Order: sequence, then C-alpha cells, then structure tokens
Amino acid sequence: MSTQFWRFAYEEDSLKSIVNSENLPFPEFKQLSDGKHNSVADVISSMKAGSVIILANFNAVENSATVRAVGKVKDIKEEEIQVEWKKLVPSVSLYPHKIGAKQWSKESVFLINPQRVRDFKLDKIAKKLF
Repeated sequence: MSTQFWRFAYEEDSLKSIVNSENLPFPEFKQLSDGKHNSVADVISSMKAGSVIILANFNAVENSATVRAVGKVKDIKEEEIQVEWKKLVPSVSLYPHKIGAKQWSKESVFLINPQRVRDFKLDKIAKKLF
C-alpha cells in the first residue's frame, strides 16, 4: 500500500469550517516522543499529493478515536496543503490497541502505520469517499 494515511486532531468547533475549506489546518503539535513529524515542516516534507488525512479526536475514557472527516491531499505548495474534504456521516470509531491508544491520546499529528490502516479499514473508507 503506497497511500499515506495521517491522523490530525482538530478543534471540535472548527470541523465545519475545515470541511468547507480546501486547506489542512495544523493543530498545536503534541508529541509522544522525539518522532519524525514534530513540526509543520517535517510533516510537509513527508506528505505527498494523494495522501489521506483523517480528522479524528481521541476519547481516553472510551479508548476510541472518532473520525468525523476524511481528506485527500490535492497539492502541496510551500507550507499550504490543499485538501478535498468529505464529512464522514455517520462518523466512524476506531479502537487502537494499548500502545496505539497512548499515541492517539498524546500526539496530535502522526502517520498511521500501514498495518493499522488495514486493521481500521481506512483504505476502504477512503476508496468509498474518493
């Protein structure tokens, strides 16, 4: 699988404006460790056109992440990422394993492991939307 899938956290009250835009807003970076994607520049240098973005916030009480929108990167120009957004109705809940839950709860932006993309069936969701 060559398509990248990224998780971005977002402010709940900004979901509508994000989905109605064609841009990818970056949340405040919160990192679990010294990872590869610790800044906007790091993410942009790793991301490519065709990448899929899921807007998902993590609920530590329920140990789940709720995906409310999915985007496909159309173009990357300097520090601006143009995205085609689709609101996911109904939303989809993901249940990461214990180690993954720690990452979901601590990191606001990360590249999702290809095996987890398959486990969560994110590739099927993206294919259906785009």
